[in-house]
Amino acid sequence: ASPRASRPFIPVNCAAIPDNLLETTLFGTAKGAFTGAVDKAGLLEEAQGGTLLLDELNSMSLELQAKLLRVVQEKKVRRVGALQEIPVDVNFISTSNIPPSRAMDEKKIRTDLFYRLAVVVLEIPPLRQRPSDIPLLCDHFLKQLSFPAHPTFPPNGITLSSRVIEIFKHYPWPGNVRELEHTLKAATAILGRPGRITPDHLSDYFMNNVKKFSETGKTSAVPESAPVADTKNLSDMLAELPDPGLMESGTIDLAAALTSLETLCVQKALVRAGYNISKAGRFLSLSPQTLRYKINKLGIRIPKE
Repeated sequence: ASPRASRPFIPVNCAAIPDNLLETTLFGTAKGAFTGAVDKAGLLEEAQGGTLLLDELNSMSLELQAKLLRVVQEKKVRRVGALQEIPVDVNFISTSNIPPSRAMDEKKIRTDLFYRLAVVVLEIPPLRQRPSDIPLLCDHFLKQLSFPAHPTFPPNGITLSSRVIEIFKHYPWPGNVRELEHTLKAATAILGRPGRITPDHLSDYFMNNVKKFSETGKTSAVPESAPVADTKNLSDMLAELPDPGLMESGTIDLAAALTSLETLCVQKALVRAGYNISKAGRFLSLSPQTLRYKINKLGIRIPKE
């Protein structure tokens, strides 16, 4: 375990606090700094020896980021209105709701601050790219729900029908995991008791969105003009899929067929890029982290040098 595991862990939502208030929240205040100001430690001091989570760092102003950069570099904090600096030992974790490269291009995250904080960068693919995670996330959220009238019903008192799971897997989730969580909360409220959630329990708002995306075929945020590896050979890829004629004699597993096509696209991009993950990701309009996730998920082997 980390030596900081038993020390303070303090999260702060940078998007939920006005910038002028965020500065005093983080840095603290000195008596007399402004009318009514008292000596008060900020979160940077309160996290001493532990970890401070800066949620949605890209919502913080560049001016405040510059002040934070000094804390990260010098390991010292100066309260608002104070003259002296206070040594601090804090581990920083930051999150962004847009890719860091885009945030820096759009001047929402300072480049120097990013490279000070970015010791390890983890990118979580959007939910639409992780349909296999949806049942697990649903199970997690449903176990957290309860009814006032049934406070003691077992954790598995709410389940999802197979049809609901299929709807969820094919929906693009523009609101990501938060949208999934609130969709389940709404469905649970409509259900009103322990039992099984069916499509009838999904809100009209959600089902209208499902219908809208189904009609437009808009299941991805990737622009239609985005380059895809070897698109001119798409017909060749389709030829390698299971014979569609199977539908005449029975059924075809659409999910398996789509997985096969996805595997072929990724493999061709990797070959074309000489197995350079970053380059292959650009061919597919995917970040390197997302491409690695797909490679592991699809069981694609990368030749050893």
